[in-house]
Order: sequence, then C-alpha cells, then structure tokens
Amino acid sequence: MAVCGDINYQRDTLERKLFDFAFKNKIPLIGVCRGMQMMNVASGGTLYGDIPTEIGTTVIHRNNGEVNHKIVLTDTCS
Repeated sequence: MAVCGDINYQRDTLERKLFDFAFKNKIPLIGVCRGMQMMNVASGGTLYGDIPTEIGTTVIHRNNGEVNHKIVLTDTCS
C-alpha cells in the first residue's frame, strides 16, 4: 500500500520550475500544505514520507479522513 499515493511527475516538474523562477526573481510566495512542502524541497529541504511511522503520533495530520493542521504565519523578512 502506498502511503502518499502515486507521484505526479508532471505536476512536480511544473511546480518546481515555478518555484525556481520565483526564487530567482525574488517573487514572494506563500505555500499551504503541498505548496509549503514544495517550497521546502525546492530550497533543499527534506520531508517525512509518513509522519506517524517516522516521528510518531504527536502531530495529528489526519482526523477521521480529513487532512488538517494548524499553520502559523511569520514575517521572516524583518
């Protein structure tokens, strides 16, 4: 059973090109959920493939089938 589902290489490639263009041209971005994950990877970061098996159940990412979590916005430009 695949934990995260099939990989959409076409979508990943397009989004990576968009993020690279934005970073190169200093265009501000905001990413929510997958968008933030893509920005993290495009910046050289890493991801957990499956939160419960890799770090435990302290972070609850799925609640009765619904995917949700709190987000916090910060100004890192100051």
